[in-house]
Amino acid sequence: MYSILLLIHSWLRWAVLIAAAIALFRSFTGWQKKLPFTDADKRMNAIFMGFLHLQLVLGLVLYFVSPLTAGFMQNMGTAMKDKNLRFWGLEHQTGVIIGIVVAQIGSIKAKKQGSHKTAFIWFAIALGLILMSIPFASRPLFNFG
Repeated sequence: MYSILLLIHSWLRWAVLIAAAIALFRSFTGWQKKLPFTDADKRMNAIFMGFLHLQLVLGLVLYFVSPLTAGFMQNMGTAMKDKNLRFWGLEHQTGVIIGIVVAQIGSIKAKKQGSHKTAFIWFAIALGLILMSIPFASRPLFNFG
């Protein structure tokens, strides 16, 4: 089960990043061209948020079945000194969860205000936090199981 969930979680990151890029592009273009905030913009933001929430649920399940986080939990004092265990046991989840919260706040504010600028700023901050928390270097870019 762990390897299947990890594979899905690994591939879903690309859907999150593509949806983020599209949402950011739409909001930046709308902001710069002073376009109205349309239902299509709301839908794109909802798609981005949906992928983020799905990724969060998979990630939380993985957190509790992962041998890496089990090792982290067994001896946190030692694990905090190990860069790899600390990343998987604490930093990855913390950064991504904060990023998702920032994106959710931005999505709600943008929808209420009908503002491309608000969406762009909050989504850009969220994406920055999420990108800092994605293990591009320690995991394959495209996991084939």
